[in-house]
Amino acid sequence: MEQKYRKDKKSLWAIQAVINELSPKQRFRRENVLLLGLWYGKGTIKMSAFLKPFKDEMKALKEEGGVTRVGPSGELIKCPIFGIMCTLDAIAKCKVQELHQFNGAFGCGFCFHPNLPVEGSGLRYVAVQSDGSFLQYPERTHEKMIEDGLLAFELNAAGKLVVSKRGNVETKDHVNGVLGLSVLADLPGFNSIFGYPIDYLHQLLEGITSTMISLLCDGPQNSQKYWKNHKYDVSTLNRRIKEIRPPRDMSAEPKEVTSLSEWKSKDFRLFLLFILLPAFCDLLGEAYYRNLKDLVIASYILLSDSISREQLREAERLLQEFERRFNLLYGSASVTYNLHLCTHLCRVVQFWGSLYGYSTMVFESGNSHMGRLVKGTTGVVTQIARKHLSVQCVSNAIHEHPVSKKVLTFCSDIMNYRYAKPSTTFDDSIRACGNARLVELSEDEVCAATAASIFLPSNSMSAYRRVVKDNVVFYSASSMWKNPKQPNRTNQFDDTCVSLSDNSFAVIENFVQIPDSTELFMFVKPIRVATEGHLAPHIFTCAADMFAPLKLVQCSTIFRKCARITFKNGSRTMNFVSPLPNMIEKD
Repeated sequence: MEQKYRKDKKSLWAIQAVINELSPKQRFRRENVLLLGLWYGKGTIKMSAFLKPFKDEMKALKEEGGVTRVGPSGELIKCPIFGIMCTLDAIAKCKVQELHQFNGAFGCGFCFHPNLPVEGSGLRYVAVQSDGSFLQYPERTHEKMIEDGLLAFELNAAGKLVVSKRGNVETKDHVNGVLGLSVLADLPGFNSIFGYPIDYLHQLLEGITSTMISLLCDGPQNSQKYWKNHKYDVSTLNRRIKEIRPPRDMSAEPKEVTSLSEWKSKDFRLFLLFILLPAFCDLLGEAYYRNLKDLVIASYILLSDSISREQLREAERLLQEFERRFNLLYGSASVTYNLHLCTHLCRVVQFWGSLYGYSTMVFESGNSHMGRLVKGTTGVVTQIARKHLSVQCVSNAIHEHPVSKKVLTFCSDIMNYRYAKPSTTFDDSIRACGNARLVELSEDEVCAATAASIFLPSNSMSAYRRVVKDNVVFYSASSMWKNPKQPNRTNQFDDTCVSLSDNSFAVIENFVQIPDSTELFMFVKPIRVATEGHLAPHIFTCAADMFAPLKLVQCSTIFRKCARITFKNGSRTMNFVSPLPNMIEKD
């Protein structure tokens, strides 16, 4: 992490870590993120000095047995600790890996791409030959990286000049881009190539997605050639974006493309996975839209919580085709380091799993949190360390000891701690939040219960607005929960759309508890999906008569939350539905 302070021109770097053996939902909670080191000062940080104490401690923990836990039979078991990966942004990765800057010669940490010169644009990761075929370069290996690092270290220590020449490109002071031996090279169990996985936040979201938006929406003079019939219509695009209401799990209200400088990673993620294809569906030229489609489908696959070998091969094919076509459509001058990393993305996923498992999102959130802890310019490191530990201690105490609602509210106000409100538990995975409200069933709801062969002792039953299933929050769409003081207000989020265990889609109308039943039920409006014309394998076009008659089903049939994309297109309303790729990533 790097946090800069403009007044004194100092920067703050932090080492944060998570424990891989925790479940993903627990692993990325703020109180489970470990703060292992802080550096604050002027000038450029020396990574070898900053990371050496951490590396020495990790080696000692391995040799001494790490941590001790109690086994199933009561025996004490010593568990070694390994540092298996180091997730960084591109600038920090070059510093830690002892590589040339990513935009310099041989700056890729995965292959020997020389970064070819392009007239008027400096060095670029050109991926297409003159005949249109895809360019591929030899891949780096752990052994070769160590060998090059040792050679560079020895030559630099001797004061000799290192010259490397590949093709027509000559670079100096490095061996195949390697400037020396990384401080983490001898960390037990650490791979010098895949130990530095690609962070999709900086590469895919803030890198490629941002580049695509800039290219396509850079004003009529520069971008109209990419639009259908050369008709640049960014106002229609912005209007469609503003009409979309995403799930809370995808976070903030969608932002206009003309305010790109204000976007955060969550905005890019929402736009890439769910908005880009529907919003551009009839605005872009066919070749440019197909290029975007390859990127979106591959990204969704690589962010899924379950990826088959066939899906991984398909994602690799799509990304390679995306990179090749991008070169041809936008020119070699637009091919950046982030775009080149698409070549290696699937290999990283094959090695480590889905991209969300090692993104820097949780650490970027930690950076923001630590920045808020600083209240003065004196003793910055001490301020952060003391307050960070205080927050962790308070959070652990709240989990371990019963405390009053007044204490929970106080902690929430000063530490942004989310506490659980009153709830009713129906089984291990389903919890109804808040107080129930007694409702009278409508005629359609009674018919839905009769069709489901569910006996109703009376037409009065308890209803809930919000339900948590498997730690995911779902809301009711019923108008009965609207604020009477603001009856016409539209919520900026939509958490009512779900996919069910029978692979169908539905909108939740209300959660109800039937008298004398231990199960929680819900009235849903099934969504009819068109038989053809889907934008992508995960983005389904809804039929013209979108909703089927009301149904009553058990809450246990909820399989996944979905995003419902709805906007006006002239006199028509366009409706699409898409399951979220995973339920681990949350704002």
